[in-house]
Amino acid sequence: MHTIERERIEVRRVTRRGRPPAIVSPQLLSASREERYGRVTLRLCGQLDITTALTFRDIVFSAMGERSDALVLDLTLISTLDAAGISALVTVSRVAGLVDADLRLVPSPRFEKLLCETGLARLFCLSETRLAA
Repeated sequence: MHTIERERIEVRRVTRRGRPPAIVSPQLLSASREERYGRVTLRLCGQLDITTALTFRDIVFSAMGERSDALVLDLTLISTLDAAGISALVTVSRVAGLVDADLRLVPSPRFEKLLCETGLARLFCLSETRLAA
């Protein structure tokens, strides 16, 4: 029998390159973590934009460090995605490639269309649902 772990990830202060700590409100970005069959799924909710991009990267990099079989980013509940958010996704994809992490995205239909139109879909393994990922 496989165990399923679920936990809420608390978004904490972020300090980068001598900048003062910033607090990202859970209303802007929240994440929950689920582990099933050796696969970690991060379900993100809120905005993936300039105010939350660094926090998003920290959350994903932390999950990559756990070395699970696969890391699934469920973005179906992301309401806003701007250029900084796209940049953070590209950075996460590149780092995943460097550390041989199996990274998969579950975007909402509208963000999947955006990734396809910009040519960025080829960087990611896209799935329609978390279970399909």
